[in-house]
Amino acid sequence: MREIGDVLRRAREEKGLSVGDLHEKTRIRAKLIEALEEGDFAAVPGGMVYVKGFLRSLSEELGLDYAELANLLGDKPVAQPSARPRPNAARRRRRRSLTWLILLLVGLMALGGLYMMWRDRDPGPKPPLAEDPPALDPNPQPDPPEPAEPEPPEPPAEPKLTLVSESGERRVYQVEPWPLELIIYIERESCWFRVTAESEQLASTTLSAGNSASFTSESELTLRLGNPRVVTLTVNGIRLESLPERVRDYVFLSVSP
Repeated sequence: MREIGDVLRRAREEKGLSVGDLHEKTRIRAKLIEALEEGDFAAVPGGMVYVKGFLRSLSEELGLDYAELANLLGDKPVAQPSARPRPNAARRRRRRSLTWLILLLVGLMALGGLYMMWRDRDPGPKPPLAEDPPALDPNPQPDPPEPAEPEPPEPPAEPKLTLVSESGERRVYQVEPWPLELIIYIERESCWFRVTAESEQLASTTLSAGNSASFTSESELTLRLGNPRVVTLTVNGIRLESLPERVRDYVFLSVSP
């Protein structure tokens, strides 16, 4: 983990970029970039799926080979810090437990002594004769089956973005997994865009340089850009390349089950 962070930091410094510069180019928060460079992947919300997505975006911006970083990453889950009880607290708990045990034994001994004194002074009535034990059930019912242990949850799927068709100024992508998260960032100048989901318009506006907008959808999402060459698009952490057309339509679909 630390080796990956050193590679990222070295590549950024060789390009003369600060963490803030890299944030402006990739739209990844500066705090997360610093955590990745320190190898502290546990600080990245969303687990290993988002770690891989951020590493892919940083590799493209810094000119690194994402496959090599993925080999260094391996399939090890991000370690979560475990809380350990303080030794002093544990000793105090053991001491309290021992005190209560001693008090319980003393109380039982006192009750036993009182019972012996009462029995010697008043023998009481004779115990009744023992009755016959109940008859055994000839058809005993089997014990209920033990509940099955729940299966462990499946790990989250790695985000994928696949170009399935292209016609003129229209591109259609398949996205995994859902829900879809789309981030629109205006690098320079300004750009008009319109976002719709299942024929319902979510936005139709113009943003100037340095501004961004994000959308989350559980269904098909359509985006129309008026000036795509000044826009950076990120879908589920995966960055799309900028294109020179004046108008560009994007359609993002889920993978059929």
